[in-house]
Amino acid sequence: MRQNYCGVSDDQKAADKDGKWASLPQVTLSAETQAALLKAMPGTQSGLERHEWTKHGTCTKMSAEDYFGVGVHLLGGLNASAVRELFAANIGKPVKAEAIKAAFDKSFGQGAGDRVKMSCRRAGNVKMISGLTIGLSEAAGSASAKGASLGDLIQGAGKTSFGCDEGVVDAAGF
Repeated sequence: MRQNYCGVSDDQKAADKDGKWASLPQVTLSAETQAALLKAMPGTQSGLERHEWTKHGTCTKMSAEDYFGVGVHLLGGLNASAVRELFAANIGKPVKAEAIKAAFDKSFGQGAGDRVKMSCRRAGNVKMISGLTIGLSEAAGSASAKGASLGDLIQGAGKTSFGCDEGVVDAAGF
């Protein structure tokens, strides 16, 4: 089971859980990684990197620089895949779990879709896709993952249940 909030004060934990990300400590990154992160994760404008580091990154054995560097590298692999193409072609439309699994399998090898979980949320009477959690091998938690292929890291993960079976692709992030 993945750990969260390692070595984080109760005040920081509470601020994070309350969504008060601007009050969390600033994440120190090189100019290059900061620029790449701004492009890859527009939520940095609201302090999303502070939340991600506080909740998840503190439990890795990586520096913030390596943690976000690996994340940007892996996102690049996802954005160069059939998964991104599927989502980009279906903004505002429903996409079924089978199509998403097939796009993962096409891009990252047979069975990759069995290592992905989709989350959905209701927006009125529409079920929106709110996130994809991609299972990765333990090697993803090291700085050397900057050179690893996303497909290899996915193939090294255990299988999971997919979650919701269909959702509408939101324009946010595109």
